[in-house]
Amino acid sequence: MPNRTIPPHIHTFTNYTLAVPQSYRTVHGIPCKVFVDNNLNLIHFIIRIQGGTLFEKQKKIAATTYQLLKESHPLMNENETDAFMDFYGSTFNISVGMTFISIELVIPQKNCLIVLPEILEILANPTFKEENLVRFKEKSIKNLEYNSMKTDFRNTQLMFHSMLGDGFACGKILEPSDYDKITVEQLHAYYKETFCAENLRLYLAGNLPDDLIQQILKSFERIPAGKACPPLKPLFVHFQPQRIEEHWPHAQQTSLSLCKPLFSCKHPDALPFYFLNTLLCNYFGSRLMKNLREKNSYTYGISGNNYNMGDSSLFCIESDINNENVEEAIAACFTEMRKIREENISDEEMEIVRNYLYGENLRSVDGTIAYEKKYMQWEDFGMDMQRYYHTMETIRNIQASTIKDLANNYLQSDGFTIITVGK
Repeated sequence: MPNRTIPPHIHTFTNYTLAVPQSYRTVHGIPCKVFVDNNLNLIHFIIRIQGGTLFEKQKKIAATTYQLLKESHPLMNENETDAFMDFYGSTFNISVGMTFISIELVIPQKNCLIVLPEILEILANPTFKEENLVRFKEKSIKNLEYNSMKTDFRNTQLMFHSMLGDGFACGKILEPSDYDKITVEQLHAYYKETFCAENLRLYLAGNLPDDLIQQILKSFERIPAGKACPPLKPLFVHFQPQRIEEHWPHAQQTSLSLCKPLFSCKHPDALPFYFLNTLLCNYFGSRLMKNLREKNSYTYGISGNNYNMGDSSLFCIESDINNENVEEAIAACFTEMRKIREENISDEEMEIVRNYLYGENLRSVDGTIAYEKKYMQWEDFGMDMQRYYHTMETIRNIQASTIKDLANNYLQSDGFTIITVGK
């Protein structure tokens, strides 16, 4: 019987070679990447669309259009569509982000050529219905009323409003009237504008023999050609660090965010900053977790995220803080930033973060489906599998002096907008 008091041996990280996906194009030029796995008899489709909320000219038009897509088969109602998908063991999910929209399909291989034509019927010729839109509006307004009672929801609203302003529809504070303004005609117009070959990428994963791949590609010939979305206009052009406070007398906690504009994910400092962000606030042993949670009990957790948006990104540290410790928590955040700027980071801490990130990156490509989704994210910003190798190389070779330099460049306390919503 193994002795559970003896920890397992720690193995030195070794290089992992990624399989190169097969590349195809449809007649209209839609690029397609295929990740073949003969043991995976559920075919995973991802249709990636450039046309998220940063591209909309009217608040919530992107989310409303694509969330209603599944209910918009020209010959079936939503109940019939659901019954059809269930009968053939298939799923149809949609997520709407700031830059991209994803349609994810999972279809058993044996049913693929039965289900896919009906899916293409929706994608190529959706019929948005007034009764579905009315129901969606009512539900969305109820959800907004509920979410508006949450400090973290309000904090996120204020963050994007302060960073993007009224120059972008998604930067405006959402009101119930924004849903009331949406019409069926606008849904059709936005869909036609965004869902065209020039804005699409296709990803397939599973047991995919050549003849099935060709039949799938032929099915997607129904997707029309159109016009690519225009480049995003510059973001954060009017950014000025500020303090935003909203007092809620009955709040149980205060939601805190520290945010600032940052470079794109292709910037030379992006990968080193990924290491710095992890050390500062993005894993359980990070500086801010140790200070705010373990040492002072100001919060249950804290994290730092980069919202990638075209040629730039938004860096944000977020947490829910005890009401009586908000100012102390803010001071602690900036204290830890100052320490990284001024003090030497130990070899031991660097090695802990290094090993943590090795594991995180290995997990991100562990399995065909995870690899498919990771590859899609790389291609969002004009990269490919080399990004994985560059990331691992950065993790392996980065020095403490580089982290200190990055902190001095990007973690100055006067460069952040501070937002608090709570008591």
